[in-house]
Amino acid sequence: MLKHSGRGHNPSSKTTAEGECTILCPACPHPGKNLPTDWKESPWQWLYVLFLAIDANFQLKRKAVSNDNVDPSLSCGWGYFVEEEAYKSFLHSSADCIQEVLYINMDYLFFSTLHHTVLHTLNVSYDIACQWHKTLWHCMSHQDCLVFVLKFHLPTHIEQCQTSFSFNFKSRVGRTDGEAPGCLGSSNTNFFD
Repeated sequence: MLKHSGRGHNPSSKTTAEGECTILCPACPHPGKNLPTDWKESPWQWLYVLFLAIDANFQLKRKAVSNDNVDPSLSCGWGYFVEEEAYKSFLHSSADCIQEVLYINMDYLFFSTLHHTVLHTLNVSYDIACQWHKTLWHCMSHQDCLVFVLKFHLPTHIEQCQTSFSFNFKSRVGRTDGEAPGCLGSSNTNFFD
């Protein structure tokens, strides 16, 4: 991983920052890279919105997993996985003080993703956004965050969810289905280096 990120022969590779080995999405807005210098003053702020698609496979928790001594993490949070010690510490401390821990894993992953963004507006799609967002707001001061249920999952929801969390009834999101941001991650080229 370090070699492919240009860090393999770097003498300071022990100081590789969290997320430094990830590939930036060329379609996502990145200030200083693919946005105009005056983007914050633009009257068309809806053009500079980050679309996030959340998807998770919780079936993996049923797999037989070895322990950290046998299978230690090699990334320390450099890539697409969070730093393990910080994550475990968060889980232990939050379990004591938060009564609603149903979405605690997804909350941590979501806020870890937002840690490096400076954008003011977010559009987040998740197949259970109608439930997940209820406990999200006590953790988040971000005012411009819209949550949606992915179009493929929407017909299985009740009518109230279908109208409240549909991309079809919100302005300035285009003909988005919510699945596409997750599908664009197949590129292995970093366009911003």
